[in-house]
Amino acid sequence: MPIQSRTNRAQSKKTGEYFHDMRDFRQSLEKLMAGVNVPGTYEPKKYMDAYFGDQKQGVRLFNFIVENFSHKVKLPANTHGLLPSGA
Repeated sequence: MPIQSRTNRAQSKKTGEYFHDMRDFRQSLEKLMAGVNVPGTYEPKKYMDAYFGDQKQGVRLFNFIVENFSHKVKLPANTHGLLPSGA
């Protein structure tokens, strides 16, 4: 489970611990290690699914393709999202 820099405020407290630099890294690491085996303390997969899952990112990918490549790509009329495959 990664420890996060405080500069990445988009992350939820359920995904890890914040640190500023090496001065407070040890304290954050100790807190992370103490909580990693406590159910519900950290739920990074739940956060990723909620904010970056296929459904949300599929819409973002669709919008990107439409905005940047609509002159080259023809999508079916009722398309609202795209899901990458083969990755």
